[in-house]
Amino acid sequence: MKKENKTQYVLLGLLNIHPQSGYDLKNNIQKTVGYFWSESYGQIYPTLAQLEKVGLVSKTVQKSGRQRQIYSITAKGRKILKQWLQTPITLPKIRNELLLKVFFASSIPTEVSIKHIAAYMEQTQQLHGILKQIEKIILQHPQYNPKKPYNLLTVQFGILATGAEMTWCKQALKKLQSI
Repeated sequence: MKKENKTQYVLLGLLNIHPQSGYDLKNNIQKTVGYFWSESYGQIYPTLAQLEKVGLVSKTVQKSGRQRQIYSITAKGRKILKQWLQTPITLPKIRNELLLKVFFASSIPTEVSIKHIAAYMEQTQQLHGILKQIEKIILQHPQYNPKKPYNLLTVQFGILATGAEMTWCKQALKKLQSI
């Protein structure tokens, strides 16, 4: 079975908010969905070209100052995005390097695993703090609509997930330190 290219839906979703250049899309991915979804320029530009080829986005050249290519979602692109948003989800395949290293750690000194977990916990605490700040901003933002809490829901998922990861790290460190 061919793996579906989800990059197209990330781009269509962001272009559904407003027209953007490839550079703007990359920056907006990092600032919004980047906490749970990543895309590289190497994925963005070829996907934009493909989306334009099949008529899901259109491109205009903006010549004020430096020349920029601005992409907009088409009616056909909105239709495809809406169809995808309504399809059932599949559970994500987890790829966690820390867990992979912990699984095979019996062949290295315990102190190495302790360092890995402590570093992971520190990074997770930082992300948890950022997500809490974003949650606060969303709730204080005058345009936040409690009837449409979609952005808030994704941030709160991240807060709970990072909280669970920090709990696991504390338990794992305690267990390994007692060895």
